[in-house]
Amino acid sequence: MLAGATPVPVHNCGGSFVIPGKKWVHSYGGDIGRQGIDATYDYGVLEMIVRSPEDVVGLPSGSQMIREAVAAFEGNGRPVDGIRGAWSQKSTGLTDNLQSLNAAVQSGFTVQQAVWRTVTGKFAARNGFTDAVIDRDSLAGNPGNYREFVVNFMRPVG
Repeated sequence: MLAGATPVPVHNCGGSFVIPGKKWVHSYGGDIGRQGIDATYDYGVLEMIVRSPEDVVGLPSGSQMIREAVAAFEGNGRPVDGIRGAWSQKSTGLTDNLQSLNAAVQSGFTVQQAVWRTVTGKFAARNGFTDAVIDRDSLAGNPGNYREFVVNFMRPVG
């Protein structure tokens, strides 16, 4: 919600909508730059930055954080049809998915198969987002050595 031009948090699932229906964050009591989830909703697709350092006691798993974000948006009338994986070497400390993708391709998987071997791909598959649509225009690098990669994990239509 806005009070004038000032965002007013709307609490849901312990997190807050910093832009109503569009952006939801939850730091789990810490610094959002070090831990938590920052999720943005765009035309039914969530794009998220998830930080779940192992040295923080009591912090939920990244999968739990994503489930909470999905529940927050859906609980506010925003159906989540997909999860966007936008991965880049430039994202300091947030390269796990890109590294997993490249390693899978280097070990013989096709790019289409490799997206399911990432943390985000595994979460997507477990939660009904079973179609992977690779944004081929966004790719930077070569198979097995991508520097940037975007994939949308979508729920099947119909």
